Amino acid sequence: MPALPPSIVDQLARGVVLTDGAWGTQLQARGLPVGACPDTWNLSHPDLVEQVPRAYVEAGSRVVLTNTFRANRLALADHGVTDPVEAINRAGVEISRRAAGDRALVFASMGPSGRMLLAGTVTEEELREAFTEQAQALAGAGADDFQMPAVTHRRGPFELRSTRQPGRGWDDAVE
Repeated sequence: MPALPPSIVDQLARGVVLTDGAWGTQLQARGLPVGACPDTWNLSHPDLVEQVPRAYVEAGSRVVLTNTFRANRLALADHGVTDPVEAINRAGVEISRRAAGDRALVFASMGPSGRMLLAGTVTEEELREAFTEQAQALAGAGADDFQMPAVTHRRGPFELRSTRQPGRGWDDAVE
């Protein structure tokens, strides 16, 4: 199979783009206990994590995510994990990249913090720092792009803006 185009726009121009599916249930089928932190498996069970994107690529996915949906410092702290934020995120990209080879793009998955601005359990600055730290680790590990659902706060969407400029790497800003 020829190498993939460098962007999702190029992929879409070629037709329908199949992406991967559920990660949590796939990891649970491989032994992740219900309620456990799937992101830490990037370090403790990388071989089992790699089976997930590999299966999706073998089924025809041209885009696979990383096992990093809740791998920001705030969400990880809910599981008692405080230190290896960068290592978990870098490993997530590396695992999906190995599984994808030259057959699929790797999009870094970023999810919610598990905290609520309206309830006063987190500040905008804490969110900004947590998401920026995660985005920088994912970009530094070579993710092709990001997938992040909208995270809302009292003034509207709180989103990650990421652009990649040829020859300059990633510029990440959280607004």
